[in-house]
Amino acid sequence: MNSPKILVSGLLLNCLFAGVSYAGTTSGEKVATTLNQRYEKVVSDCDGDPAYYCSGVIVRSNEDIAHATWQPYLRADEYFLQFSFLRKDMGFFEGAIWSFNDIGFGIVLDNGKADGFKSRCIFPENAFSVIRKTNGCGDFKSKNKLRDEDEDNSTCESKGVLTSGDWIKKYGIGDGDYCSFSTHNAKYFNEAIKTSVQLVSDKILLQNNELIINTSPSFWDVKDPSKDHIQALWYNPKTIESSSIHGLNGAQSEQKLYYQLTKKWIPILSINMSSEPAIFSYSESDQIISPQT
Repeated sequence: MNSPKILVSGLLLNCLFAGVSYAGTTSGEKVATTLNQRYEKVVSDCDGDPAYYCSGVIVRSNEDIAHATWQPYLRADEYFLQFSFLRKDMGFFEGAIWSFNDIGFGIVLDNGKADGFKSRCIFPENAFSVIRKTNGCGDFKSKNKLRDEDEDNSTCESKGVLTSGDWIKKYGIGDGDYCSFSTHNAKYFNEAIKTSVQLVSDKILLQNNELIINTSPSFWDVKDPSKDHIQALWYNPKTIESSSIHGLNGAQSEQKLYYQLTKKWIPILSINMSSEPAIFSYSESDQIISPQT
């Protein structure tokens, strides 16, 4: 629960008709295979960089169907968006992705790299970042200043919480008033993942973690999402489609919108919990904008 669910009727935008082709640089099948390989790869770091540089998958759910998933809309001038980090050792369950069964669609980021997306912090479980200061990474209820640099906004080190054991001992099944681990330091990022694994293993709490991404204009472009390191769109095939903008229909609307804004194609993939560890799959019939074959 990154923010309250806001259900707004209507489509995201008037988009293009089906059938437009674009020669994508990577096939949908290859993207699905790559994501499944990253999901299965369990490491503590990536040659000294945090583990998300080479392992795991970073996803975001659409939170407000009146806005594209890549578009900040709450506290947008403070430049952050909430994502979740998925990996085989962390387990895949209904709460691992926010609103997986309800809204049921969103985006997948490419893995971390020097010229990739920029991050701010990670919470081992949902910490209601939308009502936190310091670009979603700090304490509750304070007004932020603007940040447009690649900054580590985490708070655990300053509070003396250095390990998974420290975090669980201090917070356990608390009220969400947690500290955030660093996404810039490989050791602390790994402690965050170990915390999530332990919380799931002990069945303390089964909900999504929050990886906070920096959406300042230096690193994120709302008008041209092809610059935002989005690798794919996803949907839950078991979402109850109570309206035309949930599940597959929602992902198709965003594929059309993405093409309208960028003239580029990205694949729609399904995420199926029962297929673990190969949770991502690609189908031509899901694409409303078809890649050129």
